[in-house]
Amino acid sequence: MALLAEAGIAWVQPGIEALDSRLLRLLNKGVQAAQNVLLLRWCREQGLAVSWNLLWGAPGEEDSWHTETAGLIFRPVHLQPPRGLVRLRFDRYSLYHSRPQDFGIRLRRARFLSLVYGLPEKDLEDLPTSSSRPNPCRPLPGRA
Repeated sequence: MALLAEAGIAWVQPGIEALDSRLLRLLNKGVQAAQNVLLLRWCREQGLAVSWNLLWGAPGEEDSWHTETAGLIFRPVHLQPPRGLVRLRFDRYSLYHSRPQDFGIRLRRARFLSLVYGLPEKDLEDLPTSSSRPNPCRPLPGRA
């Protein structure tokens, strides 16, 4: 962070999407909540503005995780808060899109894509940025 600040960088978007290690593990992010908090602290120490969000809507997440995060989010008042809450998207090439059965979900293509692109249904499958929603979103197998 110090090198970024020395280089004149004033703003970063590091990809922080949760402050709950269980959710981060579920999302396969490869970090713990403490690492995200530490990054926020380092950015503050170096005077860097940070854009980050909290994701919700992951198959298998528990409401209690978000309740706990809400209780923590404003405690470190010296750290920059999230810019907002963002519903998880199921984009093409993501694990959710390539292996929906592993997450106990069935995805459907966003309905608006046929209106936006005016393409036949079979051609919409080839769009690399198509996003889907779970239909319905069920918990991961083995979760209550």
